[in-house]
Amino acid sequence: MATSHDDQIVDLFISSTCPNIRRLSDRLSSIDAFVALGAGFDNAIYAAARQTMPSGCSGCIVLAGVYKAMQSAAGLALPVDAQIAFQVEA
Repeated sequence: MATSHDDQIVDLFISSTCPNIRRLSDRLSSIDAFVALGAGFDNAIYAAARQTMPSGCSGCIVLAGVYKAMQSAAGLALPVDAQIAFQVEA
C-alpha cells in the first residue's frame, strides 16, 4: 500500500512473507516520488533492491508493483490492475 498527503512524499507499506521483500520494506518507509521518477532505474526502490535482494531476484515483479504504487499514490499514474500471465503450450 502507498499513500501520500502532498502528492510527492509517498509512505510505503509493504507486506510479504518473502524475507528478501521484508528486508526491502525495512529500507523503504517513504520515498520522494518526483526524485524517484527522475532517477529512472537508479531510484531508491531499485537501489534498496540491489542492497537487500540476491541477484536471483532480478525478475521479481514486486519491484514494479512498488514503483507503480508509488506513482499512483503521488497522482503520477492511474491506479489500474496489472498482471503477468503465462501460457503453457503442450
